[in-house]
Amino acid sequence: MKKALFYKKLKGNAVKCTLCQWNCMIKEGERGFCRTRENIKGELYSLVYGSQTGFQADPIEKKPFYHFNPGSWAYSFGTLGCNFRCDYCCNWAFSQSAPDRETVEITPQEVVTGALAANCQGIAYTYNEPTIFLEYAYDVMKLARKEGLFNVMVSNGSITQSALEEVHDCLDAVVIDFKGFSEEFNNKYVHAPLSFTKNGVKYYSKYEHVHKEVTNLVVPGLNDDLSEVRGLVKYVKKWLGAGTPIHFIRFSPLYRMSNVPQTPKETLLKCCDVAKEEGMEYVYVGNIETGRDNTYCPECSELLIQRRWLMFIKSFLKGKSCPSCRREIPITGKIHDETARANTYFS
Repeated sequence: MKKALFYKKLKGNAVKCTLCQWNCMIKEGERGFCRTRENIKGELYSLVYGSQTGFQADPIEKKPFYHFNPGSWAYSFGTLGCNFRCDYCCNWAFSQSAPDRETVEITPQEVVTGALAANCQGIAYTYNEPTIFLEYAYDVMKLARKEGLFNVMVSNGSITQSALEEVHDCLDAVVIDFKGFSEEFNNKYVHAPLSFTKNGVKYYSKYEHVHKEVTNLVVPGLNDDLSEVRGLVKYVKKWLGAGTPIHFIRFSPLYRMSNVPQTPKETLLKCCDVAKEEGMEYVYVGNIETGRDNTYCPECSELLIQRRWLMFIKSFLKGKSCPSCRREIPITGKIHDETARANTYFS
């Protein structure tokens, strides 16, 4: 437990949390919507500082980042709790648990030491929404930077502009995860407003040094309407640009939506076609073998980076340019051809 950084004191020992866009008003003795921040005697505390749910070395492509340090490995971890309540959450055992479960506390320095020992090139704040453990993440980020490690977040975009302003200097990349593009779907199945993620896109767009990619989990019959997909793509293009990698992810029945079937391959390919029609240059499919996980030159269609099942296989780039037409490809960081290796788990 540690005193929070992002809150304002109110009358009567109440506080206003300013970390995420819920902006919870929290009375003494109560917690915010995420259940990880508690008002204790008029001061707000993070209940998940130092508490984690295990570590794992992942290919960066698994996050998924396809244009950020391709072939590198990230030391991934999360905590308990979340500020969304997705009915189909794949990490629900952690994200939908309040921080009352006993976990082993790990210091920020121990996280960084673990990443170095695992021969990872960076650290990923993931599995549950990293915004809710931002004090912990930021302390890790600062130490990671000193050791030459990159910092990446997989986020629903719910951070406030003021909180992002405080931490962006240590953040290298973010995946912003849309939950569809209708208020109805978000309210019914995510239990959070679509505006949170849309605002997050705007906030992150202000920081050119932060590499950005976008995902959208496509749930059959619920958020797969192509007009909705088109609206999402147009929004991403407007705020982040046509060169932003966008990933359409296959849904699998989980948690409270085990009765919904997997997303058909044809639906995902149609989403890709819509994104291409709208001018997006790097469009991918995740969680299913489709051949749409390779990177091709948008100018001449040359194969540039080969992948399979969220794994980097080979780069054909010359530097960061197409070997055929010499078009420069937006790749952030180093291409890590030498780090391809079997996945290893750490706990």
